[in-house]
Order: sequence, then structure tokens, then C-alpha cells
Amino acid sequence: MFIFLLSWRTMFIATFQCDRHLEENCQVDCFWSKVENRCTDCAIGYQGPKCTLPCRYPNYGRGCQQKCDCGSKNCNPLSGCFESPECEAGFIGPNCSHHCIYPHHGKECKHTCHCDERICNHVTGCYFNEKKETGKYDQFFVIGISIGSGILIMVVIFVVILLPRRRSSHREDGNHVEHSVA
Repeated sequence: MFIFLLSWRTMFIATFQCDRHLEENCQVDCFWSKVENRCTDCAIGYQGPKCTLPCRYPNYGRGCQQKCDCGSKNCNPLSGCFESPECEAGFIGPNCSHHCIYPHHGKECKHTCHCDERICNHVTGCYFNEKKETGKYDQFFVIGISIGSGILIMVVIFVVILLPRRRSSHREDGNHVEHSVA
């Protein structure tokens, strides 16, 4: 009996202490923080694979172990019941005192960042300035390649089709003149 309890305690500790896991073993109810470079417990209000799922109503809090005593619209997965659902984007909880936890952002933390944790802002989401500029350069690159390819194709057509015709027509004219003169 004592050995069973000891082995169960060891298993329980290993399962719920994410910091003991390496990146490849950092899975259910844990996530790999690139900022901290370690496996960490799910943020308060989140659960599941890589901690991407908010607590389901009526549960909230660390490990989703607490229960809301209010309607689902006023139950926040991080902090439980709140009176005013009118927090600014990026903030939630009593008196809007908690900011959204990665990967969530925006009004009531309902939006998800699809970028690295370091460039996810709890209010606006991913910083797109870098991506927008990259997109502009990508667009110019595609346009440049298209125009360049079109010009190259026209030059090849000119060289392959029109130049041999001109040479053969000059030879025929020259041969015709030679035959008529001689």
C-alpha cells in the first residue's frame, strides 16, 4: 500500500510539474515557452494540449478547477465572474485588471495570435508591421518577376522566330537577284 501511494505521488508530481519536462515531452496541460526556454504550466484559465483551450464554462482559474456562480457571458476563464463585460481590448477580469495571456488577445481575449509569443500583443495581436512590409516586398518581387519573364519570352520569340525569317528572306532575295542577273 505504501509503495502504491509513493508511486502515485511521484506520477502526480511528474505530471503536473511541467518544468521537469523537455520540449519534446511538453504536451498536455503544459506549453513550451520560447521566451523562458522551458516547459511551463498552463496559464491561469487555460488547459489542454499546449494550453490553447480556455476553461469551459462554468470552470475557471488555475487548472480550470474553480467554478463560476454566474452566467456564461459573465464568467471569464481566467478570473471567474465579473460584473462589467466592458473591459478594453486585451484586458479581462474584476475591474479589468488582468491582461490576456498568450496566445489570446483582443476584446474579452477571444482572438488567438498565430505568431511567435514574442510578437503577440495582448491588445492588438501579432505585430503585422514586419509582415506587411514583407508582403509589399513580396508583391513587388512577383510583379518584377512577371514583367521580367514576359520580356524574356518576347526576346526569345524574336530571336527564335523573327531573326531566322529575316535571314532566309534576305538570302532568297539575294538568290533571286543573282538568278535574274546571271
